[in-house]
Amino acid sequence: MRGLIGDQAFWTSIRREVYGRPDPRPGNFQPRFGSTNEFVAVTSQEAGRNLKWFFDVYLRQAHLPRLVTTRQGTTLTLQWRTPRGLPFPMPVEVAVDGQRQVVSMASGGGSVTLPSANSVVTVDPESKILRQNDAIDRYRDDQASKKPKTAS
Repeated sequence: MRGLIGDQAFWTSIRREVYGRPDPRPGNFQPRFGSTNEFVAVTSQEAGRNLKWFFDVYLRQAHLPRLVTTRQGTTLTLQWRTPRGLPFPMPVEVAVDGQRQVVSMASGGGSVTLPSANSVVTVDPESKILRQNDAIDRYRDDQASKKPKTAS
């Protein structure tokens, strides 16, 4: 979320939710408890845009979104797959031959035209987006299969 909305909006949202104000100082606040819906509203307000989609996918679903990439010739296509087909317009950074660009993904998908069919492509080069990853799933499954079975 911090990468999506920026440091100022992120930290102001956190302070408003925890302290009830954006400028907590000793003596001018009382810690408080807020609801998820309240935090969605505060964060959306601070970001200047509706972020309900973000929370619907990350907080209200058990499974992480999956980014499906398809490369055909000089076109790289990206598509978000979410539980129950929920909207997820999370922008994605892509490095093409070392040059970074952001794919907006406004409708949950987007594409990049590559300079050549041999271009080197790295999707989400700094792994900033929390998402389902086949390699991590295989590793976790492999590690689980190596654990000794305990008697019940």
